[in-house]
Amino acid sequence: MAEAPIESIRQVRQHLADVVERAASTTPTVITRRGQAVAAVISLADYQRLRGKDGGSHRAWEARVAALPPISGEVDTLEVLRAARAERDADLAP
Repeated sequence: MAEAPIESIRQVRQHLADVVERAASTTPTVITRRGQAVAAVISLADYQRLRGKDGGSHRAWEARVAALPPISGEVDTLEVLRAARAERDADLAP
């Protein structure tokens, strides 16, 4: 992906159709107001991927969960917490 051009709101207003066309072809545009970045115009595909609406990331997550072995018995959360603290303490020890 090409580096995103940075343009002011005024510049974007002057050629919005070009900005949208660039975004559709995977080149986002960063929009500034008074020199500060405030927004970006990105493709719909990028937006959907970021929002998790394309289903790909959700399906991948479901597949990973389905591949996990089933949990048998009860999990002693206090024991898990103690083990995590012991690991942390060992990592932090001089």
